[in-house]
Amino acid sequence: MPEFMISTLYLGALLILCLMMGRFVSHFRVPKVTGYLLAGILLSPSAINIFSNVLSQRIDGSICELRFLCDLALGLIAFSIGGEFQNERFKKMGKKIITISLCETFATFFLVFCSLFFFTTNLPVAICLGILAIATAPAATLLVLREYDSEGVVTNSLLILTGLNNFICLTLFTICFPTVIALSHGESSTTFILTLFSSLGSMLVSLAAGFILGFLLSVFEKRITKANELIVLTVGTIILGIGLAQMLNVSPLLVNLVMGATVINIAKKGKMLFEELKRIDLPIYAAFFALSGASLHWDLLSVVGGVGVLYVAGRVAGKVLGVFYGAVQARASQSLKRYGGCGLLAQAGVALGLALLIEDRDQKLGEVVSTTIFSTVIVFEILGPLAVRWSIVKSGEVKVIKLIHRDEGTPFRDTFREIILRLRHSLGIPVWKSKQFTGEVLVEHVMRTHVEVIHEETHLDQILKVIEHSRYNLFPVVNEIGEFTGMISFQDIRDVLYDGIMKDLVIAKDVANPAGPFIHSKATINEALDLFELEKTDLLPVIDDRETKHLMGILTQRDVLAVFKGKKR
Repeated sequence: MPEFMISTLYLGALLILCLMMGRFVSHFRVPKVTGYLLAGILLSPSAINIFSNVLSQRIDGSICELRFLCDLALGLIAFSIGGEFQNERFKKMGKKIITISLCETFATFFLVFCSLFFFTTNLPVAICLGILAIATAPAATLLVLREYDSEGVVTNSLLILTGLNNFICLTLFTICFPTVIALSHGESSTTFILTLFSSLGSMLVSLAAGFILGFLLSVFEKRITKANELIVLTVGTIILGIGLAQMLNVSPLLVNLVMGATVINIAKKGKMLFEELKRIDLPIYAAFFALSGASLHWDLLSVVGGVGVLYVAGRVAGKVLGVFYGAVQARASQSLKRYGGCGLLAQAGVALGLALLIEDRDQKLGEVVSTTIFSTVIVFEILGPLAVRWSIVKSGEVKVIKLIHRDEGTPFRDTFREIILRLRHSLGIPVWKSKQFTGEVLVEHVMRTHVEVIHEETHLDQILKVIEHSRYNLFPVVNEIGEFTGMISFQDIRDVLYDGIMKDLVIAKDVANPAGPFIHSKATINEALDLFELEKTDLLPVIDDRETKHLMGILTQRDVLAVFKGKKR
């Protein structure tokens, strides 16, 4: 059988197994990304070798042929992460996110470098692994956040920190790697300087290529009105960026990261473009994780030894302690201090790519670095998605329904019965009535517990800052003990803005509408939908059933409609 047929059959089987394993692991409250990795492990050459050595070799060749899917997935991921570098978002988070990122990257490098240097006394190895430890796998982080539809400070911070981590890692590697090679080979200062300038030039070319492609994409998207054509333009430009980076021998990840950041800030349909891209990227991401799982080197776990253990321990400690200390210095939220670091543990593509680059330049140094990275990636690819899920769940940024609802689908027997019903209907044969869904979903299952609230004593300038950077148009007002006392909209404060004297005197309780609608947490979503229609609003505060009116969260019309849509499937 020709090689391309083996690759086609293997890819089809891999995607179907990804779907099955993703749904299977979700029963155990495990992110579907982990299921995709397990699918790749089950169909890996080492697993198939148990049954057939010849087929295992053919599968190994197929994985090599399908590597272009990994390049495409990394390009899409880098582009999506770049979309998080929105100027408005940076204005909102300001110096806080930069402070946290610098503290986290320094702590990670310092702990990994120190532990490995004292253990091995090998300075080049300690420097390389310290830099590679900074990198965070954007794919696992992005897919877990999307799967659980999380929203809040930790979610936004994780996306931006992931992008900054990889940018800093690539920058440090570009600057420091010539020094490492000089230390390892004892090269002259002239060779070292030439290598350094060559690396910096490659980095500048990556930045320039990403900006130019992003600028051109922003120009051409204005002429396109259909969403499907916009997807074609975007994917084509991303592939062009990957090919251009490979041709220029620069980083495809950095090119697409800069391209995404450029598009989100200057393109007229920037947000729409990123939303449309989500419609087609899941099969590519699933294939990427499955191929990654099939390529994991399990045999290296037995030889990695103390270097691997220290690398894992130092990297975990650096991420957790670095984010905590940075959040303390930046006076960030408590949830980010406690749970943000665990959301940055995933590691794969960037670190693996740089490890292979080191091996190409220096085989002796590269063997130690690549063996450590390839073996510890197994740990971080399995631990990472679980840690991201833990972070967003513990910080209260995931709706309860996402945790208790399982996308189990219809049991096989009922599915078979439904197919027979449709066949009888198509043939004109009388059919019997099918059972209807009778489950009831409550408001507390759908509400978002991460709430942007305004306290009664908040001054107008602070209210404006909250409104300016929020995705909502209504804001609950609470008193000092967290009781709901009213709602504020932009219309409520519009008149006050033109009065210079009143502007400095007004506080939240002066302009809040105390008669604003609210809903109890134990109400059904049918009752919520009726209230949305009656009040002509798209957001409702959720309070508990006690007389105190303690604010528990918010309910949006979009989330309620999404539940109804899911029940009809």
